[in-house]
Amino acid sequence: HSGLYAYEMVSGMQERDAAGYPKMLAFLKHYTGYSVEANRGHDNYEVSPHDMWDTYLRQYALAFEAQPMGVMCSYNALNGSPSCANDFILNKVMRGMWKKDALVTTDCGAVNNLRGPPVNAPSDAAAAAMTINNGTDIEMGSTLFNSSLMAAVAQNLTTEAAVSQAAKRALRTHFEGGRFDPENATEWSKIGLEAVNSTLHQQIQFEAALQSFVLLKNDADKAGKTVLPIAPGRKVAVLGPQGMTTSGLLSDYAGDQQCYGGTTDC
Repeated sequence: HSGLYAYEMVSGMQERDAAGYPKMLAFLKHYTGYSVEANRGHDNYEVSPHDMWDTYLRQYALAFEAQPMGVMCSYNALNGSPSCANDFILNKVMRGMWKKDALVTTDCGAVNNLRGPPVNAPSDAAAAAMTINNGTDIEMGSTLFNSSLMAAVAQNLTTEAAVSQAAKRALRTHFEGGRFDPENATEWSKIGLEAVNSTLHQQIQFEAALQSFVLLKNDADKAGKTVLPIAPGRKVAVLGPQGMTTSGLLSDYAGDQQCYGGTTDC
């Protein structure tokens, strides 16, 4: 389950030293329902309550048991509300059920995307207000917060209290990580460049990869024949979209060729 994987990963990333400082600050992304790269930023998905809780929130609920610092909200909208301006998933669910002071940062340009579908914010100030009013704390990739939040407050689209709350959540993570304390206050500052790509870490990575493989049984049929080993010259059918993918198998930044023909229209 991806939620269990995330729980273990966050637990390791945020391991605490004797003074209580986390090794690093971990965030989850992309929260949530972000499954398609095409038209990202303006796509909307109608998701039933059952599917929302069973498919798109369950893994985050498990991951938040490790108490990550927060999330990066996704580009897409859910039931008409962009994830970065979605009071339900950011406030009612995440902060109301999992972590009350969780920090939310946008994906790059997500605030600016609100000027277009599906919400078509009438102004930059309105787009900035929509996000900060509904749970987002930090804007990334665009600068509408910098340029338009003061106007949004002046126009009564949002309040100084909402801006202050977002700043408080953002600064809290820095305090928890020890950013304003002496460098030697945390044991993690002693980790040097020699730890990067070390022989030990390469061995751990190799062992983890070996343990990740799923092996299928090679049972014999009634005639006593097994599938493996495959005899030279036999033809093998590789089924499904992953059978023709190329760069996507190399864990590129974004997915590609999810469907036949290299499109996302399955």
